[in-house]
Amino acid sequence: MNLRRLQHFVTLVEQGSFVRAAKLLHVTQSGLSHSIRMLEEELGLVLLDRSKSGTKPTHVGAQLLRDARNVLREATTLKRNAQALAQTTGGDIRFGFAPLPATLWLAEVLGTLARDHPGVGAVASVGAVSEQLAQLETDAIEFFIGSRRPLTREEGLSVTHFVDLPLNFIVRKAHPLAGRQALQPDDLSAFPLACIATDFQVAGDEKSAPWLDRRAISVLCDDCGVLFDLTANSDVVWLASGALVQKAPDRLTALPLGLDGMPPTVELVIVAHAGRSLSPAAELVIDTARDLVGC
Repeated sequence: MNLRRLQHFVTLVEQGSFVRAAKLLHVTQSGLSHSIRMLEEELGLVLLDRSKSGTKPTHVGAQLLRDARNVLREATTLKRNAQALAQTTGGDIRFGFAPLPATLWLAEVLGTLARDHPGVGAVASVGAVSEQLAQLETDAIEFFIGSRRPLTREEGLSVTHFVDLPLNFIVRKAHPLAGRQALQPDDLSAFPLACIATDFQVAGDEKSAPWLDRRAISVLCDDCGVLFDLTANSDVVWLASGALVQKAPDRLTALPLGLDGMPPTVELVIVAHAGRSLSPAAELVIDTARDLVGC
C-alpha cells in the first residue's frame, strides 16, 4: 500500500477539487489524477465520483476514507517515534536491574532520565537474575544489569563487564563482630548468614560458592530493603557488597573478608542478546548508569 497515494486520496476528498488538492500537495493535476487512478487499480475499487461540480467519494470510497486517515495517522506516529528514538529524545525502553544494582543506583538512573530526557519512557524490572533472563528471552526487556555469578550459561548472550564491587560481610553497628580487624571462619559460624537469593547459589549447583561449604545460608531474599532491616535489627551476617553500607551508614558496617577462597569482589555485567544492537534509548540508560557509577 502506497502511503503517498493514500494521502492524495484523503486530501482530494477533503478539498473536493483536483485543482485545490494538487496545489495543496504541490503536485500537478495530471500527476494527482494518475496517483488516484493507480490507487483505484491497486484496490480494484472506484473511490471517487468526478463531475463538473466537484469530486466526491463513492459509497465504498467514503467507507475507506476513515481507514485511510487511520493508516496515515499511525504512519505519522511511527515516523515521529522513530525519529525520537534515533535522537534518544523519546520512546520507551524496558530494561532490568538485579536487586544489588537496583538498590545502589536504579532510583538515580530513573531520576536522571526523567530530568534530562523527559521524552524517554523508562520501564524498569527489578528481580533475580533468573527472572531477568526469562524476560530477556521473551523480549520483555532489552537488557539487564546483574551479577555474573548466577549466569548458568552465556550462549546467545552479550555479556559485558559493568563494574566490580567489593564483597563483604555486613552487620549492624552493634553486632558482636563489629569492629573486628580480622575474622576467623569460626567467628561467623555462630551467626545466621543471609544473602540476595541469586547472588550465591546453594552448594551442589553449577555456579555454587565452594567457600560457603558447610556454612548454611539461613535467609535468601531478593528484597534488599528487607535484608537491610533484618541485618540492622538482628545478629544476621549479610553476605553482599560493602557498597550497600553507604545506603545506611548509621545502621550497618562492613566486616573484612574471612573465608579462604572467597572472591574479593562481585562482578556486575550488562546482559543483552548476542548479535543484536541496542536501541539508542537503551544505550542512553547504560551510559547514564555508567556515569553515576563512574565506570
